[in-house]
Amino acid sequence: MKGIRAIIHSLVHSWHLFVRRHWQGFLAWRERFRFTEEALHLLIAGGIGVIGGVVNVVFVKLIVGCQDLVWAKGNSSSLTPFQGTEWERLLIPVGGGLIAGFLL
Repeated sequence: MKGIRAIIHSLVHSWHLFVRRHWQGFLAWRERFRFTEEALHLLIAGGIGVIGGVVNVVFVKLIVGCQDLVWAKGNSSSLTPFQGTEWERLLIPVGGGLIAGFLL
């Protein structure tokens, strides 16, 4: 545990020294590249788009992981149709819908 604390302390200390050495350069950069409100909103929108894309990828990976965990077929994917028996293809979505309806 002390190793992690020492590493974090070292990183924070290094960052503090870096900022102390270069803070005037940061101020000059800020004056040169002054953002308008519209530019700031575009940057925020781009950031939100990137976050949404990452969340989408994580969500799809979690769905595929749950499918592999439940059905253990190895090749399950949320992008291909489920290859289970007829009763599985009918009852599992119905059960999921009932549970979701009950919770919502």
